[in-house]
Amino acid sequence: MTASYPGAHDRTFLDFIAARELRLPFDPATGQALGLHRRCAAAEWRPAAGTGTVLAFTVTRRQYDPGFPVPLVHGLIALDEGPTLIARILEVTPAEVSAGMAVRAGFDSHGLWFGPCQEPPHAAA
Repeated sequence: MTASYPGAHDRTFLDFIAARELRLPFDPATGQALGLHRRCAAAEWRPAAGTGTVLAFTVTRRQYDPGFPVPLVHGLIALDEGPTLIARILEVTPAEVSAGMAVRAGFDSHGLWFGPCQEPPHAAA
């Protein structure tokens, strides 16, 4: 038996990303977000908050594609809903990235990326 990639589950996720939406599959029986590696035939695709935390990251310093300038940071992101994914980290230098850093999702012509969460404006005293 040969598996095709991307499968229907992955294709759904990528179709949402192409539409600049971060959606995750949720198990309707438990209400829990499912990791992209878990399958549920009855999964409901719901909007994600688009926020999370950097668990780990790596810096690529050798350019492998003209569309991706270096240094290029990829991070393992724990979404606030629970699942993890790997994505580019933009809007900061590699030296500014750290495990535990709060991030928020963004989109560009290459797809999904994450950047640092901005501090909320302080209320006037």
